Amino acid sequence: MSNVSALSHLHFYLWLQPLKTKEIENQNIFNKTIHEKQTAELTQTTKHKMLKRQIFALACSVYENLKQQRPQLILERYVW
Repeated sequence: MSNVSALSHLHFYLWLQPLKTKEIENQNIFNKTIHEKQTAELTQTTKHKMLKRQIFALACSVYENLKQQRPQLILERYVW
């Protein structure tokens, strides 16, 4: 009975091994996909922050130029 049991376990192990390998491959693919998605989101967030900074810098530059060229307009419109 012991030999049959050992053979049965071996058969089950050999049958299960490809399933385990496939499961590990699927998990690796899933992890890689998640990592790529997170990287893309981070890249998008970084681009958005950089764009906001550029817009702010441009607005500051326009304000400074306007303040130098037409200070009265600044007082009338933007100072409450």
